[in-house]
Amino acid sequence: MGRRDAIGVSRASKQLVDMALEAVMRGDRAAVDVCLAGLRQRLDRWLVPKGDRVALLLTLSWVLIRQADPEGSDEAEATARTALGLIRGSDRARGDALACLARALLLRDPFTPGDGTLDEVVDLLHEAVELTPRDHPEREVRCRELLGQLNERFTRRRDPADIGRAIQLCRSHPELRGELPGLLRRRHTLAGDSLSRDEAAEVEASLVRDPLGASAIQAQRTGTVRDLEAYAAALGRAAEAAPYQTRGTDRPRHDLYATHAQVLADLFARAPHRLELLDEAIASQHEAIASADRDHTVRVDPYDLAQSMRDLLPAVVSGTKEGGGVWRHPARAAHLSNLAIQLLERHNRTGDEASLVEAEEALTESLAALPADDAQRGKILLNLSTVLHTRHRHARDPDLLRSSVACTREAAHSEFDTPVQQLETYALWGQRAAEAGAWQDAAEGHREAVARLSQVVPRHLHPSDQEERLSPYFGLASDATACALQAGSPAAALRVLEQGRGILHAHALDARDDLSAVRAADPRLATRLETVRRDLDALREAPSGPAEEAAVDRRHRLGEEWREAVARARRLPGLEDFLTAPGERRLRAATSDGPVVVVNVSRHRCDALVITGGGPADVAVVRLPRLRVREAAEQADRFHQAVRTANSPAGSLVERLTAQAEIRAILVWLWETVCGPVVEHLEQSAGWSDGPRRVWWSPTGALTRLPLHAAGDHTVTDVDPRPAVLDRVVSSYAPSLRVLGAAATAPVMRPARRLLTVALADTPGYPDLPTADEEAAVPRRLFSEGKTLTGDAASRSRVLRELHTSSWAHFACHAVTEPHAPSTSHLVLHDGPLTITEISRLRLDDAAFAYLSACGTGLGGHRLPNEALHVGAVFHLAGFSDVVASLWPLADDFAIRAAKEFYRNAASPGHPGALALHTALHALRDPMNPSVWAGLLHIGRG
Repeated sequence: MGRRDAIGVSRASKQLVDMALEAVMRGDRAAVDVCLAGLRQRLDRWLVPKGDRVALLLTLSWVLIRQADPEGSDEAEATARTALGLIRGSDRARGDALACLARALLLRDPFTPGDGTLDEVVDLLHEAVELTPRDHPEREVRCRELLGQLNERFTRRRDPADIGRAIQLCRSHPELRGELPGLLRRRHTLAGDSLSRDEAAEVEASLVRDPLGASAIQAQRTGTVRDLEAYAAALGRAAEAAPYQTRGTDRPRHDLYATHAQVLADLFARAPHRLELLDEAIASQHEAIASADRDHTVRVDPYDLAQSMRDLLPAVVSGTKEGGGVWRHPARAAHLSNLAIQLLERHNRTGDEASLVEAEEALTESLAALPADDAQRGKILLNLSTVLHTRHRHARDPDLLRSSVACTREAAHSEFDTPVQQLETYALWGQRAAEAGAWQDAAEGHREAVARLSQVVPRHLHPSDQEERLSPYFGLASDATACALQAGSPAAALRVLEQGRGILHAHALDARDDLSAVRAADPRLATRLETVRRDLDALREAPSGPAEEAAVDRRHRLGEEWREAVARARRLPGLEDFLTAPGERRLRAATSDGPVVVVNVSRHRCDALVITGGGPADVAVVRLPRLRVREAAEQADRFHQAVRTANSPAGSLVERLTAQAEIRAILVWLWETVCGPVVEHLEQSAGWSDGPRRVWWSPTGALTRLPLHAAGDHTVTDVDPRPAVLDRVVSSYAPSLRVLGAAATAPVMRPARRLLTVALADTPGYPDLPTADEEAAVPRRLFSEGKTLTGDAASRSRVLRELHTSSWAHFACHAVTEPHAPSTSHLVLHDGPLTITEISRLRLDDAAFAYLSACGTGLGGHRLPNEALHVGAVFHLAGFSDVVASLWPLADDFAIRAAKEFYRNAASPGHPGALALHTALHALRDPMNPSVWAGLLHIGRG
């Protein structure tokens, strides 16, 4: 046996290894074949030392991989596995063998490796990276290979956990830091996490070393016309100077032109009077297409063979060959699609029909060049649908509309990068189908869109990010409901509405939902669900910022664990609707005490869904033909403006009287348009009780801002009963059926075992409330046990602590409603705000009743009306089965009178919260001045 070297390989074996490596690097195929034969011959010997055998096996596998011949993949895999089996322990050699085996597996099927193969490759590369020392020449290569396979798996499965692992990989390996901004932005796009977006900008800024990159960062940071113009100019110069055929990491000419076109289009969006910008963008996009056709060079990374094959072979498979023998670049389809978007914009701005025709031709060519399963296909179909729809608008050709619907349907069933894109495509399919009168399609498209809302707004996001992500879709559930009704399915309409509203309340309910059914079927899964949601809640409460990278990453990982655990629970027998919209059993619980009236406001149609028993047959539809979306919003705006004027001491007497008249007129409109038809339907229905007639109102859209319980003409005296809700039914409100159903198991309103009273007559930074102490004394006279917090004792921490031990609560203080950021609405305590986000996290098992004598505690935000994000609703969510709140600020003297009247009635036997408030409002009603009393409302079951 020959002399051995320092690492345990004989000199003869090492010489053969070196010869093979040199032959591969020279590209000398004859020499490679000779070396392959030599390697196989030496391995066939019986007495080959272990060290030699491992080195020879790995070299043979590596040489086979570098030949890029799939026929050699089985031998490459077998030799790599044999080498791996000979290595004991976790050392550098094992890392080499693992990396070699991963590449051999990819050689077998480099285009679309099976899911099992892809998972094994990821695991192999992950361990290989862990075992590769920092000074290893292939460390960066292996890190990038792992990053590439994580990206590949994410593209295939859309599992955000792979993006999380990729981010972790880039954080722990400085050589990959340049990839971190793109991954962070991808996570922001997926989950709406603003912290990831901010961190991406910071990391990117620290990486910039060239003028083009600096211009890009500046433009992304500021978005100003000046900085975008500078970036566009830099891109134009770089594109003109770039060669047609690039190598290594140089940015391709066609990509520079495409980015130049996009930046010019962004500039045009900010300066639409400068049509020359759009023309220049179109010209650049044409250059991108032409440059892509000429950039068909094969770029082979000498290390990352599998990735190089991925770059090369799709160009051959998906390309088309013209007479001159030019292979079409795989980026051509995307460039054609972007060109079509810019041509469509030019048509919209100028009416140029030729641009519209060219856009359709570009998209048709783009689709023809793509395989049926290409990931870009959905986006291009979507663009073609828009072009066809634009042509329909001009020509009024129903065939064009039907073609547009068909394109959108096909696009909706394609794969998209993010849940947001998938949701918006399904929603667009529903909208286009509704326009065509294809109501079954419209209902299906909207239903699928609503089903993805929870993915767009995962529970691990910060509340402000959740609001931002949800706000574009505030009317989606109502439109889905209207389409289901048009398709003839009231039960499906109710289900989709419940699934698509109260999303943020549902997250809070998920955090406290009973896991006993899961525990009975799978105790370990129930324990896992409890642990994950506890950890998630703890992270949501912790302060966070761009510097807290570990906390942000952990929150995303926990979010994925929660999603996977919930999916597992729903696969258990009988738990298919676990943490979903209420099924029949929950609906029966929600409607056990009386009818719930869900008023749906949609551009397609408006209806009241009257639920009386919880089953599909118990959903009656009352058409509201006079109700219109725009009119409802206008009436709500006028109503609140009139209330402000009527209650303002600064207004003149004439102004206040005129405002009261406006309020009375809108209340009459509300009766005639919405409440009257519903009450008349209920009065004609069999089984309507002879006692106090209870109704739970659950409005949507702009109607959430109006007092349905006060609708009617209160000045009529010669009709009995009056045409007014207050004279016909006892009203309560329900944020959603799921919230109301959850309250069915909470304690009903009963004499308080312990009363908490919070009275703040003097709050730093706010006007005095001189009657707060007097008002707070009213409930204290009725109950012997309790705690009163005033002044600096009424702190946030003290109030939260006392709420846990109190069954009744009365607040006489200021409140702030934030219409455009409702999750920040709050009660004003002595040392700061107590936000609805904090209140919603409470779980008050002994809570029964809360009286919130504070400004606007029953009024939600304009931006998310169907979420019922207001103080009253979250007190109900936290555990108070009964809540009295207000839609607008109450006058001090009326607040005292209302409290006295309410508590006098509540102390009487048989007067639960809703009836006590109903009776009080009857006594306090001033027909000519409804702004004084109509704002008080009841939320809950009592």
